[in-house]
Amino acid sequence: MQLQSRVPVAQKLKGAPVHRVGRSIVGRSHLVQCSAQKEIGSDATAPVPSRRELLALAAATVVGVSAAPSYADEVASTSSGNRVYLEVKLEGKPLGKVVIELFDDVTTGSARFRDLVVGKQGVGYRLSRFDGIFPTYLRCEGVKSLSYSATAESPITGGDSVDALEQELASQSRQHDTPGLVSLVVRDEDSVRTKERLIARDGKLVTVVDTIGEAPNGTTFTILRKPDAELNASHLIVGRVVGGQDVVDAIAAQPFAKPRDEYYDSPFFNVAKAMGDKRADVAEKGFYRPLKRILVTKGGLA
Repeated sequence: MQLQSRVPVAQKLKGAPVHRVGRSIVGRSHLVQCSAQKEIGSDATAPVPSRRELLALAAATVVGVSAAPSYADEVASTSSGNRVYLEVKLEGKPLGKVVIELFDDVTTGSARFRDLVVGKQGVGYRLSRFDGIFPTYLRCEGVKSLSYSATAESPITGGDSVDALEQELASQSRQHDTPGLVSLVVRDEDSVRTKERLIARDGKLVTVVDTIGEAPNGTTFTILRKPDAELNASHLIVGRVVGGQDVVDAIAAQPFAKPRDEYYDSPFFNVAKAMGDKRADVAEKGFYRPLKRILVTKGGLA
């Protein structure tokens, strides 16, 4: 219905109770935007919008001030969950998004990886660093702790134990023969070594066994660049890259610390490594490390 008279409408509004919604004013029988109300008071000849136009304007105003969805809401409003994504930054600048399709038949491994990508209860890959650009794969360091409490149970599938991952690895039929395969590191023979040494105790020489390094906790993951059969015994394949291959290639193209052949050829390095010399371990851990900061900044279900 069109407003019949400009002046009577303005007079009626003076005595009518009003309610504010967003930036509009709603009367008992009329809704007039503040700017329109100002024009009515200052210029009696100004055209008055129809009631339908004013209602549409008010609805658009209310919708325009709606709160943006939170990160948790974005993760919750997802599809079936067999695809996840990771957003990556290079030196603080967005590099892009990698989309990964998970294999449903790898029950524990895929669910564990999905939990970490989403960041279940705050535990996940966010701010994890890509710490290795190797000839056949890229490596992301994973997470240090699977729970924020020393007493609480981990919310991540499989928890602190890698036993279920070990069982799936033992029955794994897939091979690391196709670029783009994503794997969880379950075993690493070089990460934990034992070293025997003699110490004097109570006037006697006693042999003490020291453990050097830490065993994988099942959160470090790799993205295959080239076929590598040596990974089959230690890496559990949980999915494959289906989007963002350009991002993977961009990471692989970054400069990294290249090992010098003389390190491996030197008998001193080999002896030091065999003896568990920490200096040899530190030198070797620096090999293939990116010279630029590459971080996972966000993740969720695709």
